[in-house]
Amino acid sequence: MHFLVERVHRLDRWQRRGFAVRVDWPDGSHQLFGWRRGWHQASRLVQRDRWYWRSSPVRPLAWSIIVVTRAELRLHARRGWCSTDSCPSGARVLRRERR
Repeated sequence: MHFLVERVHRLDRWQRRGFAVRVDWPDGSHQLFGWRRGWHQASRLVQRDRWYWRSSPVRPLAWSIIVVTRAELRLHARRGWCSTDSCPSGARVLRRERR
C-alpha cells in the first residue's frame, strides 16, 4: 500500500502547475527554464538571466513568466531550441530589449 501512495505522490509532483521563464530569441525560437512554485521566485530567475546576458552581443528579445507543469517543462527541455507556436507564452512580458 505504501508503494502505491508513493507512486501517486510522484505522479502528482510532475502534474503540479508552477511558473517558468520563457526567453524569446531574435531568430524566432524560445527556451523555457526554471520551474518554480511562486511567481516572485520565477521573477528572480528573470533578473538573474537578464544580468547574465547584459554584456552579450546577442541578447534575448523578451523574458516572460508562464504557467506550466513540471512534466511540460521537462518535455520541452528535450526539444532544445523550439520555434513552435503551440508552446505556452506569457501574457505579461517582463522585459523587452531595445534594438
